[in-house]
Amino acid sequence: MTADAAEAPAPRVYYAYAPAWGDLSRALADLDRISGLGFDSLLISPPFASGLEDALFRPVDHDRSVFADEPSTDALLSRLAAAAGDLGLRLLIDLDLQRFDAQHPLAQSNPDAFALHRRSAEDGAVDPRRPGPPQGVALARLSDPASAGMILDFFSARTERWFGHGLAGLRLVGLDSAPPGFWRDAITRFRAQRPDILIIADTPGLPRPAVQALAGCGVDHIISSSAWWNGRDRWLAEEHEALRTVAPLLGQPEAPYAPRLAVRLRGETDLRAAYGRALMVATAVGAGLIVPMGFEHGDRAPLSRRTPVGHGPLDLTDEVRAANMLAAELGAFDGEMRLLSGAASEVSALLRVTAPDVRHAEAGLLALINTRLDAESEVRPSDFIGGADAAFAPFQRLDGKGEPYAPLGPGEVRLLGAGRAQPIRQQPRGQDRGAPAAPEGGAGLARRRRRRPPRQARHRRPGGGDGRHLCRRPRGPGR
Repeated sequence: MTADAAEAPAPRVYYAYAPAWGDLSRALADLDRISGLGFDSLLISPPFASGLEDALFRPVDHDRSVFADEPSTDALLSRLAAAAGDLGLRLLIDLDLQRFDAQHPLAQSNPDAFALHRRSAEDGAVDPRRPGPPQGVALARLSDPASAGMILDFFSARTERWFGHGLAGLRLVGLDSAPPGFWRDAITRFRAQRPDILIIADTPGLPRPAVQALAGCGVDHIISSSAWWNGRDRWLAEEHEALRTVAPLLGQPEAPYAPRLAVRLRGETDLRAAYGRALMVATAVGAGLIVPMGFEHGDRAPLSRRTPVGHGPLDLTDEVRAANMLAAELGAFDGEMRLLSGAASEVSALLRVTAPDVRHAEAGLLALINTRLDAESEVRPSDFIGGADAAFAPFQRLDGKGEPYAPLGPGEVRLLGAGRAQPIRQQPRGQDRGAPAAPEGGAGLARRRRRRPPRQARHRRPGGGDGRHLCRRPRGPGR
C-alpha cells in the first residue's frame, strides 16, 4: 500500500455488472443513484467485448467495449470516468491479465504464449496453431518470462491510455495465475503511469499462502471472506490476522458472482434483518466496503445478462447509506482482530483495534452481533469483555443511542467504541474537571485518547486512630 492510500478514507465501492445496464446511456443515468448511496468508487465488470454471453472475463477484444452505443473502450472509459468524477465517484474496472477468448487477436498472433482450452472439458487441450477456428479460452503463460513480458507490454500500452481518460483503479483477478514477481512488475508499471491508482486484489477463494505471497507487491486492498461468515466461527478473525499484513481487507456482504444471500436463506427468515446484519458485519470487519449491484434491493437472481437487476423485494437505500458513512470512519481500525465470544454464544463479540497488537492500541471497536434473526438476545459483557486483554475505557455506542449492552434486536449489529484508559495522574487543586464528553465516533476514537479524572482514596488522618476523621487525597501512579 502506498503512503497516500494509507491516509485516504476507507474506500466504499459499488460493484456494477456492466451488461445489466444494457448500454452506456443507462449506465450514465444510474450514476446519480449510486453516488447518493454514499459510495466513493464505482467498480465495473470487464468493460470489453466478449465472444460469448456472460463470458466477460475472457474478452475477445480489449479495444472494443461491451456497450453497443459506445463501441470503443477508450471512449467508454473517458465518458464514464468524467461523469462519475462529477459526482464524486472514481472509476475502477475488473482486469484479468491471463484469460482471453481464443479468438482474441493477441492469442491468434502469439499462439506460443497461450494454452488453449476448449469450452468442453472432455475435449481437452488443443494446439492453437492447427487449422480451424479455435474455440474456448486462451490462458496466457504468465509463468514464462517471455510470454509474461509480452502480456505486460500489451496491457501497459492500454492502461496508459485508460488512466489518461480518467480510470482511477483496478481490481486484479486471477491472481493465482502468475508468480508474485509478475504482479509486482505489473503494479509497478501501472503506478508509473498513474501514481494514485487504487489497486484491489480479488482474493476470496485463493489459498492463504497465495494471498500472503502478494505482500510487498503494491496492492492497496484485498477482499475479506466476510460474505460467507456465519457470525460465530473463528475463521474470519484468523483470516484477518493472517492477511492484514498484506493489505487492509475490504468487507463485503455478498460476493458478486456467488449465490445471492436471499437464495442461501431459509424460507421463513426475516429478509430485511438478514440483509441488515450482513451489511453491518461487512462494515464492522472491513477497512472499507464493497457492495455488489442488486444487494440494495435483495435481488435473488445472479448477475447475468439474462436476469434483471434491481427487482428484489427490499429497499435498503437508507441502510446502505448509513453503512457507507460508518465505513468511511472505520478504516483506522486495521490492526489486530479478536473474536471474544465462543461459538455457542448467541451474541458474538468481535474486537478490532488501531494497532498490530491490541495491548498497544489507542482505540478499540467492538461489534456485538446477534446471530439470531428470529429473536432478540441478551448481552452479557462479563462473558467476553475480559478477552480484550487491553486497558480500554468503558465502551460506548458509536451512535450515542441508549445503553451499550442493552438486548440486541433480531440480527442487530451494534458498534461500540472506546479509547485507551489513561494513566492516573494527580490533578492540581482547584482545577475544574469540566463535564464529561459525549461519545466519540469511530474516526475520533482513532485519533484521540479518552481522559477521565483520577481515582480518589480514603486515608486515615494522622493521629485519628479511631478512624472517624478521614480525608480524601488524589491517588496517582505509584500510590
